[in-house]
Amino acid sequence: MRTYRNYSKRPNKTKTRRKPKKKLKIAGTISLPDWYTATLPKVSTITKNKPASPKLINSFSNQLYPIWYKKIPYPERVDYVHGVNHPEYGQLLWKKHLAYMKQVLNIRYMGKFYTLKKGTILFHTASDILPFHKTDFMSTYPYPAYFFGLSSVIALWYAVEKYTELNQHQETSTLFNRLYPKRALEKPPYYLNIYRLSEDLIIKYIDDDIAINQEALKYRACANRYPCLHPQYAYHSIEQLYTGRGPVELDFELTIPITILRDGWTYSRGAKSNPFHEPPRYQLPPVVPLAVYEIDVQLLLKHAYVNINHFNPLDAIDLNNPVWKK
Repeated sequence: MRTYRNYSKRPNKTKTRRKPKKKLKIAGTISLPDWYTATLPKVSTITKNKPASPKLINSFSNQLYPIWYKKIPYPERVDYVHGVNHPEYGQLLWKKHLAYMKQVLNIRYMGKFYTLKKGTILFHTASDILPFHKTDFMSTYPYPAYFFGLSSVIALWYAVEKYTELNQHQETSTLFNRLYPKRALEKPPYYLNIYRLSEDLIIKYIDDDIAINQEALKYRACANRYPCLHPQYAYHSIEQLYTGRGPVELDFELTIPITILRDGWTYSRGAKSNPFHEPPRYQLPPVVPLAVYEIDVQLLLKHAYVNINHFNPLDAIDLNNPVWKK
């Protein structure tokens, strides 16, 4: 009986070479000043970890951008006005945005107490992964409270603010550098730490004034005792904070006292009652970590003169590759 050979194609055992991925070209970048490019500290390569699940990303994806984003247009005039953080300019250009932000959070009056609902997502930028899990995290921070953004945008741009501030401290010896040498050495890489409120959090809405920073002496007493909220610009560098020139995004900033993050719902050691005249409700810090991402600070820096309509700051992190996840 005649047999026939099988002439069907056999699988090729030789491995096929993968084509190298094309590097994305950054369009519309602006040549930066010499002090930006020549003396900036080096940034380590972004590390990769196990991919994040869609469920994890979906748990905070609806709060990645400011409340007003894609609801009210960005005020393009901001980019061309010097001194935008002047009260008259700032309040006028961002009036509709701030009103909408307050409406969403049901905030009506200044200096009153309100509630941030359980499940609210908070964003914090630091040079450490999960800084509140360190036993000595208080020793490296001169302010009595930690800052959180109610969106990732203000936290991401804060990394550039840290980065450019670090460079200035390295170039000149300042009084601040001598008083707080550890803070002056907050070197990259910087991480976006994402948290979720585990309980309803009572907060005090400080003021509508966008120009006054929460680190001002006027608000120190508030930030030292209980969580405080107020509108804040997301400056794209330390120079913009000083000069008020260039694009900014408006967001809410929340301060939570270090004592709450360290000891739970206690305001000072040995305190008999809290400022709300209620028994303490929490024995643990009211924030739960969800994920941590390394920030490509150099990518943000290249787009420091571009507003959110022309550059998405979320491009500075890879949402699918956290360096830590729950």
